Amino acid sequence: MSSLNDYLAKHYGSSSSKKKRKSKKDRESQPAESAFGVNLVIADDDDSIAINKPSPPKEKPKPAVAKPRFRDTASSWQTIQQPKLLDELAMDQDEQPIIAEGAELLEEFKAEQKQKEEEMRRQEEERQRQVNVSKEIKQSVVNPAYKPSAEKSPEPKMRYGLQTAQAVKEDTERERASYLRKLQESSDEISGRGAQTVYRDPKTGKIIDAQQMLKDEEDKKRRREQLKEKQKEWNQGLVQQRERAEELRKLAQVRQAGSAALESDLDAEQRAKMRWNDPAQKFLENKDSSRDVNKYPEYKGYAPPNRFGIRPGYRWDGVDRSNGFEKELFKSQAAADAQKSQDYAYSVADW
Repeated sequence: MSSLNDYLAKHYGSSSSKKKRKSKKDRESQPAESAFGVNLVIADDDDSIAINKPSPPKEKPKPAVAKPRFRDTASSWQTIQQPKLLDELAMDQDEQPIIAEGAELLEEFKAEQKQKEEEMRRQEEERQRQVNVSKEIKQSVVNPAYKPSAEKSPEPKMRYGLQTAQAVKEDTERERASYLRKLQESSDEISGRGAQTVYRDPKTGKIIDAQQMLKDEEDKKRRREQLKEKQKEWNQGLVQQRERAEELRKLAQVRQAGSAALESDLDAEQRAKMRWNDPAQKFLENKDSSRDVNKYPEYKGYAPPNRFGIRPGYRWDGVDRSNGFEKELFKSQAAADAQKSQDYAYSVADW
């Protein structure tokens, strides 16, 4: 260890790893060393006095001045008038309020009330005049022979409060007479006498011509009747229609030639006609030799197929009166067969 210290002292000047640094407080507390190596202590003459001296007063901290948020700008206020004192604010003699006496106030109040009453009376007279005019107009409408009197009827008096039945009746009759008289005096354009009724569409509001409307209704009725006749013909079937046409043709021939000239032809035609319920038909001589008597007669023409393959009777009129089950059955079978063949074609398409 000593060798290490010696080595450090030789090469680095000191063997201590850390040098202690004296603080300022330590230097002040230690006595100053003179040039002669003697420690001297300097004592102040006024130390005793300084100890008893009061400490100087501490200065108060100045308040912080905050920086204004907005910059100061010139004020936009303008001085209109300098402020005045109370003595200057005293009102002049001309500006002092005038206090009227009680008599003057009463006279002014009565004048206002009188003016209001006059205004109400004029309004009531105007309203009553309009009521009288409406009554005369009503009387003229109900009774055209009514002639209004040339003299002006006196203005009816206004009744207030509860009234008797007779008073109410008189007022009603007076109003009616006035209204009818006014209506009689007015022209046809104003009163609407003899005006034609105007019909309008309730949805669009357009004017409807009454004559055209009646004509359209008749056309619709005629078309409905024609449609019923056609439906009746359609329900008869083809055979019945042919028979009906044949009957009409024969009636037209009879009407043209007369019945006496066609008696022989009609008799021959009636004899040649085959009837299924004729008991003497087998005894007739003019039989159709080409007809097979052992074969049951069949319907000649197209008939809708059915699942049993039964043909219709030979008297069938051609009208299909079924509920459509057979038709739907064949349709579903055809759709199933088509789907089956299509599935098979798709299954063997890649082979």
